[in-house]
Amino acid sequence: VRDGEVCFAVTECHENLQRAAEGVVSSMSGVKGHICFQAILDDTEKAFVFEINGRFGGGYPIADKAGCKSVRWILEETFSLPLSYSPEWKAGIKMLRYDDAVFT
Repeated sequence: VRDGEVCFAVTECHENLQRAAEGVVSSMSGVKGHICFQAILDDTEKAFVFEINGRFGGGYPIADKAGCKSVRWILEETFSLPLSYSPEWKAGIKMLRYDDAVFT
């Protein structure tokens, strides 16, 4: 992460991060919408959450590509449409961002 934007990321299923996400959600009763969090794993692979944001974070593009269609789900819920949510997503998706200069 640089300046709040994800520079390189790979989606993977990690049981301890999944449990951390479930803990974040269960501790925030009444919260609706999209939240993001950042966590690190220690040497024993225990997850430590160190930031929680009620917004779309810098990693949202890779989450969307992997199957997390939060914008769609928020719209479906807002307009009482049938929910298309699925817990299925794709592991192994890679994202790389880079800076470029544009001259005119």
